[in-house]
Amino acid sequence: MKLLVNLVVMNMHDFDVILGMDWLASHHALVDFHDKMVKFQIPGTPEFSFRGTKTNTPPRVISAL
Repeated sequence: MKLLVNLVVMNMHDFDVILGMDWLASHHALVDFHDKMVKFQIPGTPEFSFRGTKTNTPPRVISAL
């Protein structure tokens, strides 16, 4: 299945793709942050999903005084 999306190339190294809430909603996406998975349940088509890799990198902390 092909899903069309307009992508904008940005100089960011920590992200592969950023998809907006409107795009995800229009494509019936469910985001499972714990398992790093996006599941698509588009009516009339077989369910499919994308799973990211799990890494054990320490969280980045931003602090301000």
